[in-house]
Amino acid sequence: MIEPAYLQPNDTVAIVSTARKILLEEINPAIELLKAWGLNVIIGETIGLEANQFAGNDAQRTADFQQMI
Repeated sequence: MIEPAYLQPNDTVAIVSTARKILLEEINPAIELLKAWGLNVIIGETIGLEANQFAGNDAQRTADFQQMI
């Protein structure tokens, strides 16, 4: 089995919402924890979007996820 390397300080992580809507305020504790670990955090465009119960429409969520990959 191939195992990826552990995250190191100054690595970058991205947070996107591929399903339900979520507000930036709700993920702030996670962002602060990741920063405390020395990681750079990028927030996707889907955070804070709303389309019924989803974080934006299908195209917005797909584009945000693809951009972060």
